[in-house]
Amino acid sequence: MNLLRRTEDINHQIRLSAPASRCLQLIIEKHPDIVTQKEFYPYVWGNKGKEKTSNTLYQNILIVRRSLGLVENELCDIIETVPRVGYKINGKIVSQEKDEIQAEKRKRTIQFWSLFY
Repeated sequence: MNLLRRTEDINHQIRLSAPASRCLQLIIEKHPDIVTQKEFYPYVWGNKGKEKTSNTLYQNILIVRRSLGLVENELCDIIETVPRVGYKINGKIVSQEKDEIQAEKRKRTIQFWSLFY
Protein backbone atom coordinates (compact mmCIF):
# COMPACT_ATOMS: atom_id res chain seq x y z
CA MET A 1 0.00 0.00 0.00
CA ASN A 2 3.09 2.24 0.18
CA LEU A 3 2.00 3.76 3.50
CA LEU A 4 3.94 4.69 6.59
CA ARG A 5 2.01 5.04 9.81
CA ARG A 6 2.35 4.87 13.54
CA THR A 7 1.21 1.63 15.08
CA GLU A 8 -0.65 3.49 17.82
CA ASP A 9 -2.28 6.02 15.47
CA ILE A 10 -3.40 4.42 12.22
CA ASN A 11 -5.09 7.64 11.13
CA HIS A 12 -1.73 9.42 10.87
CA GLN A 13 -0.23 8.00 7.69
CA ILE A 14 2.10 9.13 4.94
CA ARG A 15 1.88 7.78 1.38
CA LEU A 16 5.19 6.96 -0.30
CA SER A 17 5.79 6.71 -4.01
CA ALA A 18 6.28 3.14 -5.21
CA PRO A 19 10.04 3.60 -5.80
CA ALA A 20 10.57 5.23 -2.38
CA SER A 21 8.61 2.42 -0.76
CA ARG A 22 10.75 -0.22 -2.48
CA CYS A 23 13.94 1.61 -1.39
CA LEU A 24 12.80 1.46 2.22
CA GLN A 25 11.74 -2.17 1.84
CA LEU A 26 15.15 -3.18 0.50
CA ILE A 27 16.99 -1.38 3.29
CA ILE A 28 14.82 -3.12 5.88
CA GLU A 29 15.19 -6.53 4.24
CA LYS A 30 18.99 -6.23 4.07
CA HIS A 31 19.41 -5.04 7.66
CA PRO A 32 21.98 -5.10 9.22
CA ASP A 33 23.91 -5.11 5.93
CA ILE A 34 24.66 -2.11 3.77
CA VAL A 35 22.60 -1.87 0.58
CA THR A 36 24.92 -0.78 -2.19
CA GLN A 37 23.78 1.78 -4.69
CA LYS A 38 24.00 -0.83 -7.44
CA GLU A 39 21.58 -3.11 -5.58
CA PHE A 40 18.84 -0.48 -5.55
CA TYR A 41 18.45 -0.03 -9.30
CA PRO A 42 17.21 -3.51 -10.32
CA TYR A 43 15.23 -3.96 -7.08
CA VAL A 44 13.45 -0.61 -7.24
CA TRP A 45 13.11 -0.03 -10.99
CA GLY A 46 13.52 -3.49 -12.51
CA ASN A 47 14.71 -3.47 -16.11
CA LYS A 48 14.49 0.32 -16.20
CA GLY A 49 17.06 0.56 -13.38
CA LYS A 50 19.87 0.92 -15.90
CA GLU A 51 18.28 4.13 -17.14
CA LYS A 52 18.07 5.75 -13.69
CA THR A 53 20.69 8.17 -12.41
CA SER A 54 22.20 8.37 -8.95
CA ASN A 55 20.19 11.57 -8.42
CA THR A 56 16.99 9.56 -8.81
CA LEU A 57 18.15 7.22 -6.04
CA TYR A 58 19.19 10.14 -3.81
CA GLN A 59 15.79 11.80 -4.27
CA ASN A 60 13.95 8.62 -3.28
CA ILE A 61 16.10 8.16 -0.18
CA LEU A 62 15.37 11.79 0.71
CA ILE A 63 11.64 11.15 0.29
CA VAL A 64 11.89 8.14 2.62
CA ARG A 65 13.82 10.12 5.24
CA ARG A 66 11.41 13.04 5.18
CA SER A 67 8.40 10.74 5.33
CA LEU A 68 9.82 8.80 8.26
CA GLY A 69 10.43 12.12 10.01
CA LEU A 70 6.82 13.14 9.47
CA VAL A 71 5.61 9.89 11.02
CA GLU A 72 8.00 10.13 13.98
CA ASN A 73 10.58 12.90 14.25
CA GLU A 74 13.34 10.61 15.57
CA LEU A 75 12.99 8.31 12.57
CA CYS A 76 14.37 10.84 10.09
CA ASP A 77 17.89 9.64 11.07
CA ILE A 78 17.19 5.92 10.88
CA ILE A 79 18.67 5.60 7.38
CA GLU A 80 22.40 6.03 7.48
CA THR A 81 24.46 6.97 4.44
CA VAL A 82 27.65 4.98 4.01
CA PRO A 83 29.71 7.33 1.83
CA ARG A 84 30.47 6.04 -1.66
CA VAL A 85 28.90 2.65 -0.81
CA GLY A 86 25.18 2.83 -0.07
CA TYR A 87 22.67 2.98 2.78
CA LYS A 88 21.75 1.03 5.87
CA ILE A 89 19.50 1.28 8.88
CA ASN A 90 21.01 2.85 11.94
CA GLY A 91 21.51 -0.27 14.06
CA LYS A 92 21.03 1.53 17.36
CA ILE A 93 17.44 2.44 16.57
CA VAL A 94 16.55 -0.93 15.07
CA SER A 95 18.13 -2.99 17.84
CA GLN A 96 16.17 -1.00 20.40
CA GLU A 97 12.96 -1.66 18.48
CA LYS A 98 13.85 -5.35 18.08
CA ASP A 99 14.48 -5.62 21.82
CA GLU A 100 11.08 -4.08 22.53
CA ILE A 101 9.37 -6.38 20.04
CA GLN A 102 11.09 -9.45 21.51
CA ALA A 103 10.11 -8.38 25.03
CA GLU A 104 6.49 -8.00 23.90
CA LYS A 105 6.57 -11.45 22.26
CA ARG A 106 7.93 -12.99 25.47
CA LYS A 107 5.22 -11.26 27.46
CA ARG A 108 2.51 -12.62 25.13
CA THR A 109 4.02 -16.12 25.29
CA ILE A 110 3.99 -16.04 29.07
CA GLN A 111 0.39 -14.83 29.05
CA PHE A 112 -0.55 -17.56 26.57
CA TRP A 113 1.06 -20.34 28.61
CA SER A 114 -0.41 -19.04 31.86
CA LEU A 115 -3.85 -19.74 30.40
CA PHE A 116 -3.07 -23.46 30.57
CA TYR A 117 -2.02 -23.50 34.24
